[in-house]
Amino acid sequence: MSSFSVSTIVALATPSGVGGIAVIRISGPRALDVAASVSQKSPADFKPRHALFTPLFDARGVEIDQVVVTYFSSPNSYTGEHVIEISSHGGYVVPQRILKVCFSLGCEPAMPGEFTKRAFLNGKMDLSQAEAVADLICAKTDIGRATSYKIMSGQFTNLINGLRQQLIDFLSVIEAELDFEPTEVPALSAKERLKCLEGVHGTVSGLLSTYETGRRIIHGAIVVIIGSPNVGKSSLLNAILSEERVIVSTTPGTTRDAIEVQYQINGLPVQIIDTAGIHETEDTIEARGLSIARSFMDKADLLLWVHDNTTPAPDFSFNLQTSPYGHTFIPVINKVDLISPQQKRLYIKSSSHMSPLFVSALTGAGIADLVDAVGNLLAPASTDSEILLTNARHYECLSRCSESLHLASAGLNDGTPLDALALHVRTSLSSLDSILGVTSSDDIINNIFSTFCVGK
Repeated sequence: MSSFSVSTIVALATPSGVGGIAVIRISGPRALDVAASVSQKSPADFKPRHALFTPLFDARGVEIDQVVVTYFSSPNSYTGEHVIEISSHGGYVVPQRILKVCFSLGCEPAMPGEFTKRAFLNGKMDLSQAEAVADLICAKTDIGRATSYKIMSGQFTNLINGLRQQLIDFLSVIEAELDFEPTEVPALSAKERLKCLEGVHGTVSGLLSTYETGRRIIHGAIVVIIGSPNVGKSSLLNAILSEERVIVSTTPGTTRDAIEVQYQINGLPVQIIDTAGIHETEDTIEARGLSIARSFMDKADLLLWVHDNTTPAPDFSFNLQTSPYGHTFIPVINKVDLISPQQKRLYIKSSSHMSPLFVSALTGAGIADLVDAVGNLLAPASTDSEILLTNARHYECLSRCSESLHLASAGLNDGTPLDALALHVRTSLSSLDSILGVTSSDDIINNIFSTFCVGK
């Protein structure tokens, strides 16, 4: 156990409230003594990895509850310290009574993420795995769970360690060439050096390319429905959800505020936002609604740009070849049941960016195809076997690593001295170390764990 940890902490590891059981977790050097005191038993009664059914007592000797206590001895525990897990009856009162007696015996309340932070500091997991614990707990979909579990289980760590070892081996040869005479050590040819660097760089670039998909799987994607007033944006949202969630009216401007709905498309968490119709207005409330709509457009991963040529003012004034606001978009032609074949051909001819999707929010025609198109654009790659980059900090570290590897490769072609080449490789290696927490500062580590729940 690391010397940093001298306190014994305790926290409720399950959500507070009515439930069948509650789990109280204790970790630290006095965890076993606390369990013995609160159960009025000897420490020898607690066998590692064995469950013990016992009553617990408060400071006055009054029985609180009958519980199951499981003891995990250091270093064979989640935190690497002595850990006690108490499974009591759930509810509000019983767990709080147990926590209170633990506090009276010298335990300190655990800070957010402190159990996992101790696991990291005690070498039970690296920093990338610790971050994945929080993502796993907060996963909104099964695909999010699977993606986070791959990282938490060490697959991402193994990949990063493999890259680190390649760079270490490369750097060892370069350093030897700097320290010894050419006749004393075998030197790598320029071709061999470039092959090594490009191999690592290719893997890093591949990881970086998965970030947008990984980010959306963990944090969700934002899909914003835009278009002129009364083209059927709210009706389209209702059709996608298969329920009436938004008020629909033939009166233009019915939707004045942005309406947000959580949804899943192909296992991807999606926030679909219905916005006010884009048009010029002097109405203060409408203008505010349009401002909110544009703020959501700025954050959107995808726009559903809805058109309707059945209104008195034809919508062909829009150029479907140009992405609105510079975003990825799908042109959606609503009320297809009322559009003539000639109008269809005109819409298709006006769009070279991508073919518009024809739907009818009234009949449901084309809605399934639209949902599939959204899913394919937001998460087109298969996620069954590959490791996806999901964390912004990891993305920044790998971006720095990629930049350093690029400079090193360019230096090989430009005849850069070996000492300068070695510096670029060391910088890229340091970036990989930061992902695992080998070189991360205390401020970064504390900030990461502050986002965890208390009992984890």
